[in-house]
Amino acid sequence: MFRQINVVDMYHGNSAKLSDFAAMKAAGLYAVVHKASQGSHYVDPMYAARKDAAIGAGLLWGAYHFLDSSDVSAQVDNFLNASEITAPGADPFLVACDYEDSANAPTLQQCYQFMAQVDRATPPGVACLLYSGNRIRETLKPNPGGHQDQSMVGVETFFQQHRLWLAEYGPKENVPWPWNSPIVKSSDQATHIPAPGVFLWQFTESGRFNPLPGMTDGNFFDGTFEELKARWLA
Repeated sequence: MFRQINVVDMYHGNSAKLSDFAAMKAAGLYAVVHKASQGSHYVDPMYAARKDAAIGAGLLWGAYHFLDSSDVSAQVDNFLNASEITAPGADPFLVACDYEDSANAPTLQQCYQFMAQVDRATPPGVACLLYSGNRIRETLKPNPGGHQDQSMVGVETFFQQHRLWLAEYGPKENVPWPWNSPIVKSSDQATHIPAPGVFLWQFTESGRFNPLPGMTDGNFFDGTFEELKARWLA
């Protein structure tokens, strides 16, 4: 599969200027997903200004929260406020939970709780995307399905029904379970829906996309800008 960067994820450490977004759109970029918050209190200082600049340039916009092991409800409040997804009159955009290894890494249960609470709080049609790679492979496993107590029974179905933004560096996608399995809907006669697969693929952490200065995380959507726009929210 030929892949090229058409989505970038950013945080305050990227040195992009506000004037760069129009040039990035002209160079073929589809979307920007920017860090909005981390934990219970941190807010990315470049988020709000870059949000306005990117949307003004015609790019699709998304916000992600870097999840840690602090109180989940406090993290949800921090993310909703920082991302402005629930601001009065705001247009809806993509939201994502960044679930990865760190010094203060969250549990699978905290990831599930965060995403479920964000789903309930965001506008209709907006469902929380999951960004992950090794951590979701290591903590969500078939048999017994990753649950640690009764509150986690069936959690694999919840995750499978949410889109996956996969961090997998290398020549091809290695889709983790359960996104590599068909969806089975219970009915009088079982209905199988093809495996969801990957929505976005972060295939490099050292990519380049001019005019964005320096190296960047490079992401690929397998389709056109219009196709991504149609699928951006859910």
